[in-house]
Amino acid sequence: MRPKLHPLPASSGQTGIAAAPLLLLGAVIGAIVLFVVLSNRQAADGPVPVIWDKTPCAYCAMHLGEPRFAAQLATADGTTYFYDDPGCLMLHQSSLGAATTIHARWFHDVEKEGWIEAAEVSFLRIENTPMDYGFGAVHRGSPLAVSLEEATAEVLAQ
Repeated sequence: MRPKLHPLPASSGQTGIAAAPLLLLGAVIGAIVLFVVLSNRQAADGPVPVIWDKTPCAYCAMHLGEPRFAAQLATADGTTYFYDDPGCLMLHQSSLGAATTIHARWFHDVEKEGWIEAAEVSFLRIENTPMDYGFGAVHRGSPLAVSLEEATAEVLAQ
């Protein structure tokens, strides 16, 4: 004799109600984790490694492909911006406004390997730079170099 089949009972909707506290708990835990991660962000103490030919410039969106002209700006909230030309950093910084606290700026040395902190930088006029702003970073005191302030004024005037 064949067994009699019984239909499955219709859902009473209790499953959704029981899952709601779990979804709420998951959302609360996710919000706490996000808060902890964002509140623990710290400004970089030095230049952040760059993924050349992949990292986009924060100002013009071109990829950083020529290390000699790269620059970085770190804000007090832990955000680091990357630039393919020192002029892009200068223009972007002027657009950030007073609400953004600058922690540090670094410019890649145009003549040799390494980064120069803004307090120690000056700029040579160079004909061809990635975005044609015309400046390459060197250590302060280099012959024929202009200050960061002078270079910034010239870039903003372009």
